[in-house]
Amino acid sequence: MAESIIGLMIFSMIIGLTVSLGVGIKNQHLDSKTFFEEYNRCFKSAQNRSLLNHKKIKIQVNRKNHEIKFCDFYSDKNNFTISYPEIIQPNKYQEIIITEGGFTSPRTIHWLDKNGNIKYSQKIQLGWGGFVVEKN
Repeated sequence: MAESIIGLMIFSMIIGLTVSLGVGIKNQHLDSKTFFEEYNRCFKSAQNRSLLNHKKIKIQVNRKNHEIKFCDFYSDKNNFTISYPEIIQPNKYQEIIITEGGFTSPRTIHWLDKNGNIKYSQKIQLGWGGFVVEKN
């Protein structure tokens, strides 16, 4: 009888850990997805703002403090930041310039997982294309 109870407790613990780990992994994916959706919205908003105001905009993807800063090119006015999840980080500091006409030069930003492996590739398209994110 005691062996059955111990076996049942061990089985319950294994099931509990399996379910909680699965939920954690799914939440990490949702955090990344939500971040890239918000980043895309802010990126397009910055393109629109540069076109309407005829001003360059600088986007700084900062690795040290887990944030992306959007600001006017020649001043720190009209700036705002968004944070990216702790589970990913860019491979290096990036600075993206949006011209007065809303255009950007093409580039790829690799987002790494905690182990330093490429998890996402963010491809910024020429001109008004915005960007696409591919999971590796």
